[in-house]
Amino acid sequence: MERQIGEGMSRRSFIAGASAAAAVLGLGGTSLVGCASQQGGDAGGEALSETGHQQDEWIPTSCNMCFNQCSIKAHVVDGVVVELAGDENAPNGGRMCGKGASGIMQLYDPYRVTKPMKRTNPEKGIDIDPGWEEITWEEAYTLAADKIREAVAENPNNFMWGSVVASSVAEEYLWFGAMGGWGTQEYMMSDLCGAGIHQFSDLYTTTGNSGPDWRYCKYLIQFGTQGGIATRHGYNVSCARWADARDEGAKMTVFDPHMSASAQKAERWVPIRPGTDTAAALAIANVLVHELDLLDYPYLINRTNGPSLIDKETMRVVYLEDGGKSIYMDESDGKIKPYDE
Repeated sequence: MERQIGEGMSRRSFIAGASAAAAVLGLGGTSLVGCASQQGGDAGGEALSETGHQQDEWIPTSCNMCFNQCSIKAHVVDGVVVELAGDENAPNGGRMCGKGASGIMQLYDPYRVTKPMKRTNPEKGIDIDPGWEEITWEEAYTLAADKIREAVAENPNNFMWGSVVASSVAEEYLWFGAMGGWGTQEYMMSDLCGAGIHQFSDLYTTTGNSGPDWRYCKYLIQFGTQGGIATRHGYNVSCARWADARDEGAKMTVFDPHMSASAQKAERWVPIRPGTDTAAALAIANVLVHELDLLDYPYLINRTNGPSLIDKETMRVVYLEDGGKSIYMDESDGKIKPYDE
């Protein structure tokens, strides 16, 4: 049975058109105009474009294949996306990774789940049919709300968010709504990586994936990661910026047990034993603090809780019992006072 995927275009004709487009690209062409579907005719009574289609345009949008959400453009022909490409006006300079380019496959996957599914078989295990059945969105919302109420009735903090970080702003609104509607105090439980750090990064910097200042970095130390080389912090943006920084003289040292792509491109590779990252980092910190005295005291005093008094037994910050304010020693009169006094 032929599956219709767009106005005037079937899955079969779309695949055929995509194959033709691939042939054009193989010959050195760079445009898919006129290759997706040759339905022809003026069925809608509208004037056809120069390519013979009622609609043939590039529409700016954003990629949702990961939380970096790069700016891209979608080539739409008669209501069907036939190509995705980077937006040259975006901060990433029009770059697009392979995962982003494959987004078109997800959009038109014939097996894509488009409705809520409910498990009817409570038994779980290998080769056991879950018994999925389609339900309405109203049924799905009701079922989820009932389960949440049941968990929150036992303990408000039983309810936490756990999802990917492709839409930080949306998740923050969900969290605030949960606090007001169900009284939960928890936020994000780590499910894939930093999780919560992306949300708080968005609260403080208006982006869920803020990255280092590659442009101003002069010396970079990396532990088992490949930021600015092969991954991390908006890959399409960070790699270009770190490459520019290295052209300006920035250096890189990589601590990694194996010769990674980052280690390969570093000025210095330190092949430490697995699991000794912390020891190496603490050794560096010890030299910086106790031997070189490289501390920004004004920043620590005025912008952190560095000067707050510590309980010697618990090694935790001491707070006033009435009001919960941390306390400090005021050197001007030798008295203990709350931070805001």
